[in-house]
Amino acid sequence: MKTKISIEWSIEDVLCRATDMEKKVSRKQASEILELLESEHDANIGINWDNIDYWTDYVLKGGVK
Repeated sequence: MKTKISIEWSIEDVLCRATDMEKKVSRKQASEILELLESEHDANIGINWDNIDYWTDYVLKGGVK
């Protein structure tokens, strides 16, 4: 019986997704995106590709909502 699970997202996930989106993201920006994903995620939704897309666009636009 499982009593705990952990799901991890990495810089490589963010970089690969940016490539899929045809966008260039540095490792520093990918780290910032991960930090935003962690601090701003909705626990009812979790973290998913749509969230990564949103925060990637946010960071690439200079952090303007």
